[in-house]
Amino acid sequence: MSRQIHLNLIHENEIISSGPVRTHVIVPVITLAVSFGVIVWWLFLGMNYTYVKSINARNLEIHQQLQPEYKKILALKAQEKELRALTDQLKHYKNGKLRYGAVLSDIPGHVSTNIQFTKLEVLPPPPPLFTKNKESAGPTNSFERAAFTISGLTCGANAVNAVEQLLSGLKDDAYTNLITYASIPVNSIRPENSAKRNGRNLLRFDIFCECWPRRFE
Repeated sequence: MSRQIHLNLIHENEIISSGPVRTHVIVPVITLAVSFGVIVWWLFLGMNYTYVKSINARNLEIHQQLQPEYKKILALKAQEKELRALTDQLKHYKNGKLRYGAVLSDIPGHVSTNIQFTKLEVLPPPPPLFTKNKESAGPTNSFERAAFTISGLTCGANAVNAVEQLLSGLKDDAYTNLITYASIPVNSIRPENSAKRNGRNLLRFDIFCECWPRRFE
């Protein structure tokens, strides 16, 4: 004779529940799924951190390798900026140059026979203002002072008069387009270091001539 055994595996709180999935089954499944997701997320973060760290290390290595070349580039840029300032200064002076040739070629007409020129010096222009932080090309003003000096030797009884005659000639109207002021500086007429040369007493003199300023406009 056979008997049927009925096992009631449904809890009382599950009998009145409308959900087809039992709670004691779904909760462990959700817990495992969340745990697996968290593990995957942390694994992804770890792999991403390792990848970023390797990229930063490689970039740092490349930066250290390129640092000497970068310093050379900075030095070349500074040199290029300085050379550009010099070339721009030359362009400014090309526009503001003074014509000395025609005026100076007429000076020998005022030179006595007992005068000999030893030097004619045009005062050099100042160097361009250059700084590493700010580029400044050529003259820093719209005009620049220009002047030159004439040095020479003279001798004879009328040596001083000959120098003064030359000074008067430089003040002539023919030179006013270049020379605005001419003078003999104090104590510039002086004996030559070698007191006698060929039996004649020599005097050394200097004449300062101020010119019209250079205009760079």
